[in-house]
Amino acid sequence: MINNKKIPQLRFRGFTDLWETKTLGEIAEYKKGGTIGKSDITRTGMPCILYGELYTKYTELIFQVYSCTNKKVNTLSKKYDVIIPTSGETANDIALSTSCILLDNIILGGDLMILTPNKSIVNGIFLTYMIRFIYKNISDLAQGSSVVHLYWSNLQNIQIPITTTQEQEKIGNFFQKLDTLIELRQKESIKLKNIKKAMLSKLFPQNGSLTPQLRFRGFTDDWETVIAKSILDIRDGTHDSPRLLTDGVIFITSKNIVNGVIDFSNVSYISIEDAEEINKRSKVENNDIIFSMIGTIGEVAIVETKINFCIKNVGLFKHNSSVIQPRYLLYYFKNSEFKKSTLKLLGGGIQQFLSLSVLRNLQLPLPLLKEQEKIGNFFQKLDTLIELRQQELIKLKNIKKAYLDKMFI
Repeated sequence: MINNKKIPQLRFRGFTDLWETKTLGEIAEYKKGGTIGKSDITRTGMPCILYGELYTKYTELIFQVYSCTNKKVNTLSKKYDVIIPTSGETANDIALSTSCILLDNIILGGDLMILTPNKSIVNGIFLTYMIRFIYKNISDLAQGSSVVHLYWSNLQNIQIPITTTQEQEKIGNFFQKLDTLIELRQKESIKLKNIKKAMLSKLFPQNGSLTPQLRFRGFTDDWETVIAKSILDIRDGTHDSPRLLTDGVIFITSKNIVNGVIDFSNVSYISIEDAEEINKRSKVENNDIIFSMIGTIGEVAIVETKINFCIKNVGLFKHNSSVIQPRYLLYYFKNSEFKKSTLKLLGGGIQQFLSLSVLRNLQLPLPLLKEQEKIGNFFQKLDTLIELRQQELIKLKNIKKAYLDKMFI
Protein backbone atom coordinates (compact mmCIF):
# COMPACT_ATOMS: atom_id res chain seq x y z
CA MET A 1 0.00 0.00 0.00
CA ILE A 2 1.40 3.40 -0.98
CA ASN A 3 1.58 6.01 1.80
CA ASN A 4 -0.59 9.10 1.28
CA LYS A 5 2.35 11.54 1.44
CA LYS A 6 6.01 10.95 0.64
CA ILE A 7 8.98 12.59 -1.01
CA PRO A 8 11.45 10.93 -3.38
CA GLN A 9 15.12 10.44 -2.50
CA LEU A 10 16.30 12.75 -5.30
CA ARG A 11 14.62 15.93 -6.54
CA PHE A 12 15.30 18.88 -8.81
CA ARG A 13 16.36 22.07 -7.05
CA GLY A 14 13.49 24.23 -5.82
CA PHE A 15 10.93 21.45 -5.28
CA THR A 16 10.09 20.68 -1.66
CA ASP A 17 6.34 19.93 -1.59
CA LEU A 18 5.18 16.56 -0.32
CA TRP A 19 3.86 14.17 -2.93
CA GLU A 20 0.30 12.91 -2.64
CA THR A 21 -1.62 9.99 -4.09
CA LYS A 22 -4.73 9.98 -6.23
CA THR A 23 -6.56 7.14 -7.94
CA LEU A 24 -5.94 6.71 -11.65
CA GLY A 25 -9.67 7.32 -12.21
CA GLU A 26 -9.34 10.75 -10.58
CA ILE A 27 -6.52 11.93 -12.83
CA ALA A 28 -7.33 10.42 -16.24
CA GLU A 29 -10.33 9.70 -18.46
CA TYR A 30 -10.65 6.24 -19.99
CA LYS A 31 -11.80 4.97 -23.38
CA LYS A 32 -11.41 1.74 -25.35
CA GLY A 33 -9.43 1.28 -28.53
CA GLY A 34 -11.33 0.82 -31.80
CA THR A 35 -12.17 -2.46 -33.50
CA ILE A 36 -9.09 -2.85 -35.65
CA GLY A 37 -6.69 -5.79 -35.93
CA LYS A 38 -3.83 -7.18 -38.00
CA SER A 39 -6.11 -7.93 -40.98
CA ASP A 40 -6.92 -4.23 -41.26
CA ILE A 41 -3.29 -3.12 -41.74
CA THR A 42 -2.49 -1.62 -45.16
CA ARG A 43 0.56 -0.08 -46.80
CA THR A 44 -1.00 3.36 -46.93
CA GLY A 45 -3.77 5.15 -45.10
CA MET A 46 -4.22 6.59 -41.63
CA PRO A 47 -1.42 5.83 -39.15
CA CYS A 48 -2.49 3.38 -36.47
CA ILE A 49 -1.21 1.45 -33.46
CA LEU A 50 -2.18 -2.13 -32.57
CA TYR A 51 -1.84 -3.39 -29.03
CA GLY A 52 0.72 -6.05 -29.97
CA GLU A 53 3.05 -3.38 -31.32
CA LEU A 54 3.50 -1.96 -27.83
CA TYR A 55 5.45 -5.14 -27.04
CA THR A 56 7.66 -5.08 -30.13
CA LYS A 57 7.96 -1.60 -31.67
CA TYR A 58 7.51 1.02 -28.97
CA THR A 59 9.01 2.06 -25.67
CA GLU A 60 7.81 4.64 -23.14
CA LEU A 61 7.39 7.45 -25.68
CA ILE A 62 5.89 7.18 -29.18
CA PHE A 63 7.22 9.77 -31.63
CA GLN A 64 6.66 7.76 -34.84
CA VAL A 65 4.02 5.25 -35.95
CA TYR A 66 4.83 2.26 -38.19
CA SER A 67 1.43 0.90 -39.34
CA CYS A 68 -1.44 2.21 -41.48
CA THR A 69 -5.07 1.31 -42.11
CA ASN A 70 -7.89 2.36 -44.41
CA LYS A 71 -10.54 1.27 -41.93
CA LYS A 72 -12.57 4.12 -40.52
CA VAL A 73 -12.29 4.17 -36.72
CA ASN A 74 -13.32 7.01 -34.44
CA THR A 75 -10.82 6.18 -31.68
CA LEU A 76 -8.06 8.70 -32.35
CA SER A 77 -5.21 9.75 -30.13
CA LYS A 78 -4.71 13.05 -28.39
CA LYS A 79 -1.16 14.17 -27.74
CA TYR A 80 0.01 12.87 -24.35
CA ASP A 81 -2.58 10.07 -24.21
CA VAL A 82 -1.30 7.08 -22.24
CA ILE A 83 -1.98 3.71 -23.84
CA ILE A 84 -1.83 0.35 -22.07
CA PRO A 85 -2.39 -3.08 -23.66
CA THR A 86 -5.30 -4.87 -22.00
CA SER A 87 -3.96 -8.37 -22.61
CA GLY A 88 -0.62 -10.12 -22.79
CA GLU A 89 1.36 -13.25 -21.97
CA THR A 90 2.22 -12.08 -18.45
CA ALA A 91 0.90 -9.44 -16.10
CA ASN A 92 4.29 -7.72 -15.91
CA ASP A 93 4.45 -7.48 -19.72
CA ILE A 94 1.24 -5.46 -19.76
CA ALA A 95 2.31 -2.84 -17.22
CA LEU A 96 5.83 -2.56 -18.67
CA SER A 97 4.41 -1.87 -22.15
CA THR A 98 2.63 1.35 -21.19
CA SER A 99 3.44 4.17 -23.63
CA CYS A 100 2.72 7.87 -24.01
CA ILE A 101 1.82 8.90 -27.55
CA LEU A 102 3.19 12.29 -28.56
CA LEU A 103 1.09 12.54 -31.75
CA ASP A 104 -2.49 13.66 -32.44
CA ASN A 105 -5.05 11.79 -34.55
CA ILE A 106 -3.48 8.32 -34.60
CA ILE A 107 -5.98 5.44 -34.87
CA LEU A 108 -5.75 3.30 -31.72
CA GLY A 109 -6.71 -0.35 -32.10
CA GLY A 110 -8.58 -2.89 -30.05
CA ASP A 111 -7.22 -4.34 -26.79
CA LEU A 112 -5.82 -0.92 -25.94
CA MET A 113 -6.74 1.00 -22.82
CA ILE A 114 -6.50 4.73 -23.60
CA LEU A 115 -6.08 7.21 -20.77
CA THR A 116 -6.35 10.95 -21.35
CA PRO A 117 -4.66 12.69 -18.42
CA ASN A 118 -6.24 15.70 -16.72
CA LYS A 119 -3.49 18.17 -17.63
CA SER A 120 -4.15 20.33 -14.57
CA ILE A 121 -3.27 17.36 -12.36
CA VAL A 122 -0.92 15.04 -14.20
CA ASN A 123 1.53 15.09 -17.11
CA GLY A 124 1.11 12.19 -19.59
CA ILE A 125 4.84 11.52 -19.87
CA PHE A 126 5.23 11.51 -16.09
CA LEU A 127 2.21 9.20 -15.74
CA THR A 128 3.68 6.73 -18.23
CA TYR A 129 6.98 6.46 -16.37
CA MET A 130 5.12 6.20 -13.06
CA ILE A 131 2.92 3.34 -14.28
CA ARG A 132 6.00 1.49 -15.51
CA PHE A 133 7.72 2.22 -12.19
CA ILE A 134 4.86 0.73 -10.12
CA TYR A 135 4.33 -2.08 -12.62
CA LYS A 136 4.11 -4.70 -9.87
CA ASN A 137 1.09 -2.93 -8.37
CA ILE A 138 -0.49 -2.86 -11.83
CA SER A 139 0.31 -6.49 -12.66
CA ASP A 140 -1.33 -7.66 -9.42
CA LEU A 141 -4.65 -6.55 -10.93
CA ALA A 142 -4.33 -8.65 -14.11
CA GLN A 143 -6.55 -11.72 -14.47
CA GLY A 144 -6.22 -14.95 -16.44
CA SER A 145 -3.76 -17.81 -16.92
CA SER A 146 -2.43 -18.53 -20.43
CA VAL A 147 -3.42 -15.00 -21.52
CA VAL A 148 -3.84 -12.37 -18.83
CA HIS A 149 -6.15 -9.36 -19.02
CA LEU A 150 -6.28 -5.97 -17.37
CA TYR A 151 -9.61 -4.19 -16.82
CA TRP A 152 -10.30 -0.50 -16.23
CA SER A 153 -12.79 -1.37 -13.49
CA ASN A 154 -9.82 -2.57 -11.43
CA LEU A 155 -7.15 -0.22 -12.70
CA GLN A 156 -9.10 2.98 -12.06
CA ASN A 157 -8.76 2.51 -8.31
CA ILE A 158 -4.99 2.08 -8.20
CA GLN A 159 -3.11 4.71 -6.24
CA ILE A 160 -0.78 6.94 -8.29
CA PRO A 161 1.81 9.10 -6.44
CA ILE A 162 1.96 12.58 -7.97
CA THR A 163 3.67 15.88 -7.33
CA THR A 164 3.10 19.35 -8.77
CA THR A 165 2.73 19.55 -12.55
CA GLN A 166 5.90 21.66 -12.69
CA GLU A 167 7.95 18.94 -11.00
CA GLN A 168 6.26 16.27 -13.11
CA GLU A 169 7.30 18.14 -16.25
CA LYS A 170 10.91 18.33 -15.03
CA ILE A 171 10.96 14.61 -14.28
CA GLY A 172 9.27 13.71 -17.57
CA ASN A 173 11.68 15.84 -19.61
CA PHE A 174 14.67 14.33 -17.81
CA PHE A 175 13.67 10.75 -18.61
CA GLN A 176 12.62 11.72 -22.13
CA LYS A 177 16.15 13.02 -22.80
CA LEU A 178 17.66 9.90 -21.21
CA ASP A 179 15.48 7.61 -23.33
CA THR A 180 16.37 9.58 -26.45
CA LEU A 181 20.05 8.92 -25.70
CA ILE A 182 19.32 5.23 -25.06
CA GLU A 183 17.44 4.98 -28.36
CA LEU A 184 20.33 6.68 -30.17
CA ARG A 185 22.80 4.15 -28.76
CA GLN A 186 20.46 1.30 -29.70
CA LYS A 187 20.23 2.56 -33.28
CA GLU A 188 24.00 2.96 -33.46
CA SER A 189 24.45 -0.58 -32.18
CA ILE A 190 21.99 -1.97 -34.74
CA LYS A 191 23.64 0.01 -37.52
CA LEU A 192 27.10 -1.33 -36.59
CA LYS A 193 25.80 -4.89 -36.48
CA ASN A 194 24.21 -4.45 -39.91
CA ILE A 195 27.49 -3.05 -41.25
CA LYS A 196 29.32 -6.07 -39.88
CA LYS A 197 26.81 -8.47 -41.46
CA ALA A 198 27.15 -6.73 -44.83
CA MET A 199 30.95 -6.65 -44.68
CA LEU A 200 31.13 -10.34 -43.76
CA SER A 201 29.48 -11.00 -47.11
CA LYS A 202 31.52 -8.48 -49.09
CA LEU A 203 35.00 -9.21 -47.72
CA PHE A 204 34.80 -12.99 -48.27
CA PRO A 205 34.15 -14.76 -51.63
CA GLN A 206 30.51 -15.69 -52.25
CA ASN A 207 28.77 -18.13 -54.59
CA GLY A 208 31.91 -19.90 -55.78
CA SER A 209 33.82 -16.75 -56.67
CA LEU A 210 37.63 -16.73 -56.30
CA THR A 211 37.71 -13.18 -54.93
CA PRO A 212 35.44 -11.13 -52.66
CA GLN A 213 33.20 -8.30 -53.83
CA LEU A 214 35.14 -5.73 -51.80
CA ARG A 215 38.88 -5.59 -51.13
CA PHE A 216 41.33 -3.36 -49.34
CA ARG A 217 43.44 -1.10 -51.56
CA GLY A 218 46.52 -2.73 -53.02
CA PHE A 219 45.27 -6.33 -53.09
CA THR A 220 44.44 -7.77 -56.51
CA ASP A 221 45.66 -11.41 -56.50
CA ASP A 222 43.16 -14.27 -56.78
CA TRP A 223 42.54 -16.18 -53.59
CA GLU A 224 43.48 -19.84 -53.28
CA THR A 225 41.18 -22.58 -52.04
CA VAL A 226 42.84 -25.02 -49.65
CA ILE A 227 41.70 -28.04 -47.65
CA ALA A 228 41.74 -27.09 -43.96
CA LYS A 229 43.77 -30.11 -42.82
CA SER A 230 46.54 -29.26 -45.30
CA ILE A 231 47.42 -26.08 -43.38
CA LEU A 232 45.90 -26.55 -39.91
CA ASP A 233 46.07 -28.95 -37.01
CA ILE A 234 42.38 -29.64 -36.33
CA ARG A 235 41.22 -31.70 -33.36
CA ASP A 236 38.12 -32.10 -31.23
CA GLY A 237 37.40 -32.34 -27.54
CA THR A 238 37.09 -35.52 -25.53
CA HIS A 239 34.59 -38.18 -26.59
CA ASP A 240 34.33 -39.41 -23.00
CA SER A 241 32.06 -38.13 -20.26
CA PRO A 242 34.28 -37.41 -17.26
CA ARG A 243 32.68 -37.14 -13.83
CA LEU A 244 31.47 -33.61 -13.19
CA LEU A 245 32.47 -31.88 -9.98
CA THR A 246 31.54 -28.69 -8.11
CA ASP A 247 35.10 -27.41 -8.45
CA GLY A 248 38.25 -28.18 -10.41
CA VAL A 249 39.23 -27.56 -14.04
CA ILE A 250 36.59 -25.78 -16.17
CA PHE A 251 34.88 -28.08 -18.70
CA ILE A 252 33.57 -26.28 -21.80
CA THR A 253 31.01 -27.66 -24.26
CA SER A 254 29.26 -26.19 -27.30
CA LYS A 255 26.68 -24.43 -25.12
CA ASN A 256 29.44 -22.25 -23.66
CA ILE A 257 30.27 -20.61 -27.01
CA VAL A 258 27.80 -17.73 -27.18
CA ASN A 259 27.76 -14.74 -29.56
CA GLY A 260 31.40 -15.14 -30.50
CA VAL A 261 32.80 -15.42 -26.98
CA ILE A 262 33.37 -18.15 -24.41
CA ASP A 263 30.75 -17.92 -21.67
CA PHE A 264 32.33 -18.88 -18.35
CA SER A 265 29.23 -17.97 -16.31
CA ASN A 266 27.63 -21.43 -16.47
CA VAL A 267 30.33 -24.08 -16.64
CA SER A 268 30.97 -27.56 -15.30
CA TYR A 269 34.15 -28.79 -13.65
CA ILE A 270 36.27 -31.94 -13.87
CA SER A 271 39.23 -33.32 -11.95
CA ILE A 272 42.83 -32.36 -12.70
CA GLU A 273 43.51 -35.98 -13.66
CA ASP A 274 40.68 -36.03 -16.24
CA ALA A 275 41.82 -32.65 -17.56
CA GLU A 276 45.37 -33.87 -18.06
CA GLU A 277 44.07 -36.88 -19.99
CA ILE A 278 41.90 -34.66 -22.24
CA ASN A 279 44.81 -32.29 -22.84
CA LYS A 280 46.83 -35.11 -24.35
CA ARG A 281 44.30 -35.04 -27.20
CA SER A 282 43.11 -31.43 -27.35
CA LYS A 283 44.97 -28.90 -25.22
CA VAL A 284 43.52 -25.43 -25.73
CA GLU A 285 45.88 -22.46 -26.02
CA ASN A 286 45.57 -18.75 -26.75
CA ASN A 287 44.79 -17.81 -30.38
CA ASP A 288 43.28 -21.24 -31.00
CA ILE A 289 39.76 -21.20 -32.43
CA ILE A 290 37.02 -23.31 -30.91
CA PHE A 291 33.98 -24.30 -32.97
CA SER A 292 30.71 -25.81 -31.72
CA MET A 293 30.09 -29.18 -33.40
CA ILE A 294 26.76 -30.13 -31.79
CA GLY A 295 23.72 -28.24 -30.54
CA THR A 296 23.99 -24.68 -31.86
CA ILE A 297 26.42 -25.62 -34.61
CA GLY A 298 28.95 -23.17 -35.99
CA GLU A 299 29.32 -20.87 -32.98
CA VAL A 300 32.98 -19.83 -32.91
CA ALA A 301 35.31 -17.98 -30.58
CA ILE A 302 38.99 -17.17 -30.45
CA VAL A 303 40.72 -18.17 -27.22
CA GLU A 304 42.02 -15.07 -25.43
CA THR A 305 42.16 -15.93 -21.75
CA LYS A 306 44.47 -17.10 -19.00
CA ILE A 307 41.74 -19.39 -17.70
CA ASN A 308 42.60 -23.06 -18.05
CA PHE A 309 39.80 -25.19 -19.51
CA CYS A 310 39.09 -28.43 -21.40
CA ILE A 311 36.60 -29.10 -24.20
CA LYS A 312 33.95 -31.61 -25.29
CA ASN A 313 31.77 -31.48 -28.44
CA VAL A 314 33.97 -28.63 -29.63
CA GLY A 315 36.25 -28.44 -32.65
CA LEU A 316 39.72 -27.06 -32.05
CA PHE A 317 41.67 -25.22 -34.76
CA LYS A 318 45.22 -24.92 -33.43
CA HIS A 319 47.18 -21.71 -34.02
CA ASN A 320 50.28 -23.32 -35.48
CA SER A 321 50.17 -22.34 -39.13
CA SER A 322 52.31 -19.74 -40.84
CA VAL A 323 49.89 -19.31 -43.76
CA ILE A 324 46.61 -18.47 -42.03
CA GLN A 325 45.84 -15.74 -39.53
CA PRO A 326 43.59 -16.88 -36.62
CA ARG A 327 41.34 -13.83 -36.63
CA TYR A 328 40.83 -14.10 -40.38
CA LEU A 329 39.71 -17.71 -39.88
CA LEU A 330 37.44 -16.68 -37.03
CA TYR A 331 35.53 -14.18 -39.17
CA TYR A 332 35.46 -16.45 -42.19
CA PHE A 333 33.55 -18.93 -40.04
CA LYS A 334 31.04 -16.15 -39.25
CA ASN A 335 30.17 -15.21 -42.83
CA SER A 336 26.80 -16.29 -44.20
CA GLU A 337 28.19 -18.21 -47.19
CA PHE A 338 30.22 -20.48 -44.91
CA LYS A 339 27.28 -21.02 -42.57
CA LYS A 340 24.97 -21.88 -45.45
CA SER A 341 27.39 -24.38 -46.99
CA THR A 342 28.15 -25.94 -43.59
CA LEU A 343 24.48 -26.76 -42.96
CA LYS A 344 24.63 -29.16 -45.92
CA LEU A 345 27.35 -31.17 -44.16
CA LEU A 346 25.48 -31.96 -40.95
CA GLY A 347 25.19 -35.56 -39.81
CA GLY A 348 22.98 -37.28 -37.26
CA GLY A 349 19.21 -37.43 -36.79
CA ILE A 350 17.41 -35.53 -34.07
CA GLN A 351 20.73 -34.39 -32.58
CA GLN A 352 22.67 -33.13 -35.59
CA PHE A 353 26.41 -32.56 -35.54
CA LEU A 354 29.49 -31.76 -37.59
CA SER A 355 32.12 -34.51 -37.55
CA LEU A 356 35.84 -33.95 -37.10
CA SER A 357 36.31 -35.33 -40.61
CA VAL A 358 34.06 -32.60 -42.02
CA LEU A 359 36.01 -29.89 -40.20
CA ARG A 360 39.32 -31.23 -41.44
CA ASN A 361 38.08 -31.32 -45.03
CA LEU A 362 36.57 -27.84 -45.14
CA GLN A 363 37.55 -25.85 -48.19
CA LEU A 364 38.98 -22.53 -47.05
CA PRO A 365 39.43 -19.46 -49.30
CA LEU A 366 42.89 -18.12 -48.64
CA PRO A 367 44.32 -14.71 -49.65
CA LEU A 368 47.84 -13.55 -48.90
CA LEU A 369 48.71 -13.29 -45.19
CA LYS A 370 48.79 -9.48 -45.30
CA GLU A 371 45.25 -9.35 -46.70
CA GLN A 372 44.12 -11.84 -44.06
CA GLU A 373 45.54 -9.54 -41.39
CA LYS A 374 43.73 -6.53 -42.89
CA ILE A 375 40.42 -8.42 -42.84
CA GLY A 376 40.92 -9.77 -39.32
CA ASN A 377 41.94 -6.39 -37.93
CA PHE A 378 39.00 -4.65 -39.62
CA PHE A 379 36.45 -6.95 -38.00
CA GLN A 380 38.25 -6.88 -34.66
CA LYS A 381 37.97 -3.06 -34.60
CA LEU A 382 34.32 -3.28 -35.64
CA ASP A 383 33.59 -5.77 -32.87
CA THR A 384 35.35 -3.52 -30.37
CA LEU A 385 33.15 -0.61 -31.45
CA ILE A 386 30.01 -2.78 -31.22
CA GLU A 387 31.00 -3.92 -27.73
CA LEU A 388 31.66 -0.30 -26.71
CA ARG A 389 28.18 0.74 -27.84
CA GLN A 390 26.67 -2.23 -26.00
CA GLN A 391 28.47 -1.32 -22.79
CA GLU A 392 27.35 2.32 -23.14
CA LEU A 393 23.79 1.10 -23.64
CA ILE A 394 23.93 -1.10 -20.55
CA LYS A 395 25.38 1.78 -18.54
CA LEU A 396 22.62 4.16 -19.68
CA LYS A 397 19.91 1.64 -18.82
CA ASN A 398 21.43 1.15 -15.38
CA ILE A 399 21.55 4.92 -14.90
CA LYS A 400 17.90 5.13 -15.88
CA LYS A 401 16.93 2.40 -13.42
CA ALA A 402 18.86 4.09 -10.62
CA TYR A 403 17.21 7.45 -11.29
CA LEU A 404 13.75 5.87 -11.49
CA ASP A 405 14.30 4.39 -8.05
CA LYS A 406 15.45 7.74 -6.64
CA MET A 407 13.05 10.13 -8.38
CA PHE A 408 9.78 8.22 -7.95
CA ILE A 409 8.04 6.89 -4.87
